[in-house]
Amino acid sequence: MSDTLKAIEGIVKLFVGLAHLFAWIGRTLAAPGLRRGWSRVAEALGLSASDLSLKGTVDGCAVSAEGFQGTSKFGASTTLSVGHPALPQGLKVALDAREPSAVYVPDLEGVTVTGDRATALAFLTAARRRPIRDRLIGGGWSLDAGALRMVRTQVLSGPALETTLRGGIALAPELAFDPSTVNATLAASAEDDPEPALREQNLEALMQRLGHQDPAVVDLARGLCGDPDDAVALLSAAILDDRPSLTGRGMERVEVLDTRGALRLAAVLSRTALDGRDAALLVLAERSEEDVRRFAIEVLGQVGDRTAVMPLLERFDGALRPVADAAVAAIQAREGGEAGALSIVEGGAMTGGLTLAPREGGDAP
Repeated sequence: MSDTLKAIEGIVKLFVGLAHLFAWIGRTLAAPGLRRGWSRVAEALGLSASDLSLKGTVDGCAVSAEGFQGTSKFGASTTLSVGHPALPQGLKVALDAREPSAVYVPDLEGVTVTGDRATALAFLTAARRRPIRDRLIGGGWSLDAGALRMVRTQVLSGPALETTLRGGIALAPELAFDPSTVNATLAASAEDDPEPALREQNLEALMQRLGHQDPAVVDLARGLCGDPDDAVALLSAAILDDRPSLTGRGMERVEVLDTRGALRLAAVLSRTALDGRDAALLVLAERSEEDVRRFAIEVLGQVGDRTAVMPLLERFDGALRPVADAAVAAIQAREGGEAGALSIVEGGAMTGGLTLAPREGGDAP
């Protein structure tokens, strides 16, 4: 290495060292003020305090706050938690694109909800979605394991810490949830939720929990046959058949669904077995919208039987050819036979019973 490069490297190291030194000086000078601010918050809320650490119970909420001033390797942070005994234990609600969402909620775009699907739907009533959107997610919180949680990349000042904690303490009881009310809440939301996608998903979830012949499901489906949303009305009519079915007039209604309804129906069929499911998916796969076609073919790969293999091989070319080939390979891997082989059987595997599809997942957008 030349003397010039060595000199430059030495200067860079000097400036980096100075930056760390000044940062340390700043943290050191700020530390007493931060501690005093946090102590005042502890007094105001009735929490115990130890340095930048607060713990205690406020209005039935288990509250904790941990401040970390940072080092040369790790940045400063504040970690907050507000627990409440009535918050759902098995659900996570957060802005987290790394995990697929268990449900599709149009007015919570970008929010990931994980956990039991029926419980998630029962929790996400229209009344709860507004505070979830505006104050949970909008306020920088997430919900996980029965507590509101937040991590900030700085040590909050006393006033900011108190405001944030008070917001979480006020919000937690508003999101209280009784797991014993899941079925009743699913039924109520299937009737009353302003979002068609939620009415449909709540009806489907209740059907899967109770069975399509349960009187509560039958009564609910009868009422929803006249729903103004075509996809909700179609699913309701299918449930009322002796063997829940999309055949006959149901198939005609599949053909006239709008784009969003078509995507939602394909998502329902990825989870719920109805007579005529493969035929309905093939109808969706031949529509003009490429996103509907692609999604319907993918769902056929997940749930279709061997009768879908020949149509998949014959009807799709161009950009959809690889998608159709993957669907054929998935069907034959699941049902036996070499990928790509044309082993077609008479009839189909459907028996008319309602079962969960092999894969759980979230709804289409």
